[in-house]
Amino acid sequence: MKSMFLYHVVHHLVAILLCALPLDLLAQEREVVVQTDTFRLPATFVAPAGGEGKFPCVVMVHGSGPNDRDETVGPNKLFRDLADSLQAHGIASLRYEKRTRIYGAASLPAGREMDYDVEVVEDVLSALRLAAAQPEVDGSRLFIVGHSLGAMLAPRIAERAPEVAGVVMLAAPARKLTDLLIGQSIFLRHTYEKMPGVPQAILQQLSELEEKARNAQRLGTPQYDEAIGLPTGLTPSYLAMDQQYNPVKTAAALKQPLMLVQGERDYQVSMVDYSLWCTGLMMRGEVTYCCYPKLNHLMREGEGPASPMEYATPKPLPQQLVDDMVRFIKP
Repeated sequence: MKSMFLYHVVHHLVAILLCALPLDLLAQEREVVVQTDTFRLPATFVAPAGGEGKFPCVVMVHGSGPNDRDETVGPNKLFRDLADSLQAHGIASLRYEKRTRIYGAASLPAGREMDYDVEVVEDVLSALRLAAAQPEVDGSRLFIVGHSLGAMLAPRIAERAPEVAGVVMLAAPARKLTDLLIGQSIFLRHTYEKMPGVPQAILQQLSELEEKARNAQRLGTPQYDEAIGLPTGLTPSYLAMDQQYNPVKTAAALKQPLMLVQGERDYQVSMVDYSLWCTGLMMRGEVTYCCYPKLNHLMREGEGPASPMEYATPKPLPQQLVDDMVRFIKP
């Protein structure tokens, strides 16, 4: 009898201590695999341990380049930070290594050419199916959270996955890829020209990137110059899909609620893009607009004109951004 009494006392004390712990210490995190055909992508699923019933879940969609599951840029890890912040508010998440990071030049299925579907879309559709199959997830409350290129492609993904409950677009380009490359190269060149000690080779590389991006705009015309070529990593098939795809028009036709997030200090995806989104979605209902004066492309706060140097400084996600996303996902 005494041992049973002690058991209940200890059990009660443990329960009290667990209730006092913050949710982020109770998160359930496990390794899973996103699979599309023969491509296997290591992934992390995170679910809150507190609460009852099943949770809404976000699937995170990377920006351009061979990103890891955390979308690491210097010391900043946007997707990992989002996963930690959202689970503390009762929201599960799935994030995975991008196909081009794991497979590199072997990322292409047989008979395919590189384009947005191969690089991004098809793996996100697989990730959505995997997320819906997790026992902690409410399959009727699946959300896409895309950043940069992933945000631009989020409407294309949602169009193919009508079961998605909503779409969050962080720093979403509205312009064509070549326009973005030209704008970024000009901005960076002007920024570096004002800084002492910047090697001339860097300025020359930026000038060459601008020239190649302008040449890419002439692809398929007599004005295209083979000697100049295309920006590194771009192919005719990739540029063809970029020309065909209209993210704003696609988003306007969706039935799911949208959340558009923009940092006013973002030089990679600027307020020009945000204005195009606002104009294009003007006649559409269920759009949440969030524009933050201090945020850069990585969703981190700063002061004054943005520069790539600030990406090397670790900064937390703004609480306001997290709160706004939580309200969108859990109204």
